Amino acid sequence: MSSVQAVAKDNSGLVLAIVIVLSAATFGAALTLDQPALILAGGLALLAGIIAWSQPFIICALFIAFSYFRLPEAYPSLEAFKPALILGTASLALVGLQGLLPPLRVPARSLKAYCLVSLAACLGLAVPYSFLRSTGAVGYDAMLIPAIMLCAAFCAMAWTALLSAAGKHPLPVNVRWFSAFFVFICIATIFSRVPGDSFDWWATITWKVAVMTLASAWLARTERDLLNASNIFVASGVLIAVVVIYNKIHGISLVQETRVSIGRIVSDDPEAVRAAAGKILSDPNDLALILMFPLAFALARVVLAAAACATTLTAIVFTQSRGAAIGVLVVFAMLLLQRYRSAFLGLLAVIAIGPLMLGAMNLANRDSSGYEEIASGSLDDSAQHRIDAWKTAFRMALARPLTGVGISNFSQMYYSYTTFWHHREIAVHSMWFQVLGELGFVGLALFAGMIWTSFKVNAETVRWLERAHAPPFLRATAIGLQAALAGTCASGTFLSQAYTWPVYIIVALIAALSNLAKSYQSTSKSEGMASRLSGPVGIRAA
Repeated sequence: MSSVQAVAKDNSGLVLAIVIVLSAATFGAALTLDQPALILAGGLALLAGIIAWSQPFIICALFIAFSYFRLPEAYPSLEAFKPALILGTASLALVGLQGLLPPLRVPARSLKAYCLVSLAACLGLAVPYSFLRSTGAVGYDAMLIPAIMLCAAFCAMAWTALLSAAGKHPLPVNVRWFSAFFVFICIATIFSRVPGDSFDWWATITWKVAVMTLASAWLARTERDLLNASNIFVASGVLIAVVVIYNKIHGISLVQETRVSIGRIVSDDPEAVRAAAGKILSDPNDLALILMFPLAFALARVVLAAAACATTLTAIVFTQSRGAAIGVLVVFAMLLLQRYRSAFLGLLAVIAIGPLMLGAMNLANRDSSGYEEIASGSLDDSAQHRIDAWKTAFRMALARPLTGVGISNFSQMYYSYTTFWHHREIAVHSMWFQVLGELGFVGLALFAGMIWTSFKVNAETVRWLERAHAPPFLRATAIGLQAALAGTCASGTFLSQAYTWPVYIIVALIAALSNLAKSYQSTSKSEGMASRLSGPVGIRAA
C-alpha cells in the first residue's frame, strides 16, 4: 500500500466525522428554514463524501468526462445540475488534501508551505481580477496579469514537485515536460500581443487542463482506477455517438447538408447563432476528434466493447471529417503494431481500411470534399486556407521566436502577419502550427517534448507489463493509450486543439499507468527473489 493510500485510510475516520458534522448541520438548517430538500442534500453529501475520499480518481474521471465530452451540450438537461463545476471543485479539494497529508519521500520540509503560499497568492489575485474583468471595471492590459501568471507558474512547479514527492514513485518525465510547457504558457501570456485574449483563454480552459492533468496523473493508483476511467470514457463516447446517429437519421444539426454535428442552430437570430457557434460539438471536426479517444479504448478491448466500437466508429463516419479518417487509420495501425510487433500489418491495415473509411464517409459528396479541385490540379478552399494559415503561423514564429503572439491570439493577429488575406479571420487548423505561431519555437519544442516522452514512457510501460505478466486489461489499456495518442496527433495535425483536453488526458493516463506498471515490476522482482531464496540454493544455505 502506498504512503498516500495509507494516509487516506488513516484519516478516513476524521473525514467521516467531518462529513457527519456537515450533514447534521445541513439537517438542522433544513428544519430551521423549513426546506425538506436540504435533508436529502445532507444525506447525499454524506454518501458522496465517503465515496470521493475512498475513490478520488472516479470524481476526477467524471469531471473529465463532462468537460472533455461536453455531455451537457449533447444532453442540455444536465446543464441545470452544473456537474462540471461540482466535480471540478471536489477534484481540486481531494488532490489538495491528499497531496498535503502524506509524508514526502524526499526531505523537503518547506515544500508544502511553498504550495500553500503560491496557491493562496493565485487565488488572492486571480479571483478578484476575474470578477473585476467580467464587470468591466479594469482593462485587459492591467498589471495584475503578469502577477497572476508568475504566481501560477510558481504554483505549478511547486505542486508538481509536491505530488512527485508525495507518491510511491515520482511523476514520470512526460508530466514534468507538461509542467514546463504550462509554465511557459504562463510566461508567454505576459508577452502576448493581446494579453487580455490570452488571459481569457487561460482563465477559461488552460488552468483547468493543467490542474486535472496533474490530478489524473497522481490520483490514479490502482488497476481499478484505470478500469473505472476506461469504462467512463467509453460510456461517454457511446452517449455522444448515440446523439450523432440520432441526428443523422432525423437530419438534425447538419453542416453542409451531410456532415453531422450536435447543437448547431440555423436561425436568423445572430445571438442564437453566436451561442451555438461557441459549442465544441457544433463543429464536426472537433466532434470527430472527441470521439477518437473512446474509440481507441474500445478497440483495445474489442471483445468486451464491440458495440461501443461500432457505435463510436459510425458516429465518426457521420461527421465526414478528413482529419478523423486519418486518425482512425493511425489508431488501427498502432493497435496492430503494438499487439503483433509488425509494421507490415500496420501498413496493411491502412491499405485495407483506408478505402473502406473513405467510402463509408462518402467524402466525394461532401460540399468541401476537394475531389473536383484535385482532379483539375488545384486545392479546394478548405485545404488552401489551411496551407495559408500554416505559412502565417510560421511567419508569426519568425517574428516572435521566443514567445509567439500568445495563446488565443492567432485569429486576431492573422491579418498582421499573413500575405494570404481571405477577407476574414481563419483558424490555424493544426495543433502543431497553433503552438508554433502562438508560443514560438520554444513552446513548440516543449510541446513536442511532452508528446515524444509520452510515447517513450508508454512504450516502456508496455514492456514492463508484459514482463510482469500484468492483467490483460492493463496491457490493453497501455496499447489503447499509445493508439489514442497517435490518432490524436494525426487528426490534431488538421485541427486547432493544442490547448484543449484530448492530448493532456492521454498524457496524464500514460503517467498514471507508468507508475502502476512500476509497482507491478517491483512486485514481480520481489516474487522472483523470494522464489530463488526458497529454491535449492536457499535450502542448502539454511
